[in-house]
Amino acid sequence: MIAWLGYRTPGTISPELLTPGAADRAAPELRRFVETLAHAAPGAEISLIGHSYGTVVCARAAAGLPVAAIVLTGSPGTGYDHVSGLRTTASVWAGRGSSDWIGRVPHGSIPLAVTTLGLGADPMAPEFGAHTFAAGAGGHSDYLAPGSTALRAIARIVAGGAV
Repeated sequence: MIAWLGYRTPGTISPELLTPGAADRAAPELRRFVETLAHAAPGAEISLIGHSYGTVVCARAAAGLPVAAIVLTGSPGTGYDHVSGLRTTASVWAGRGSSDWIGRVPHGSIPLAVTTLGLGADPMAPEFGAHTFAAGAGGHSDYLAPGSTALRAIARIVAGGAV
């Protein structure tokens, strides 16, 4: 497992958090990182696991990346209204803990003159089109907690198994 945080994340309380702008700026760096990793380890199966605003970054970088799975945890949206917007052949998964406050955040987007306000459809919604997985009762920071329901599901996804 490699953790990547190659961009300046939006502040917890900032207008930038309501737009895909920071993700659009970060996506090329994530793309370069994944492509370099794929070149360095030919034949390795790579999965992206994004959390919170990082799911927007993963979605914005997804098009054509050599990844087997994209896992969205605690996602406020991806900047797209349907999984097809990611333009990927990877399997796309979404999970949200039942105590995660992000589930109460409104989803949708409003195009404005210079940006789009909002992060699109809820990746957990059936109409978004992602596969969903049970993430247990955890909160917003609990997806990778040792022994958690979410971590076990993510491990099965990454290993290519059934969830």
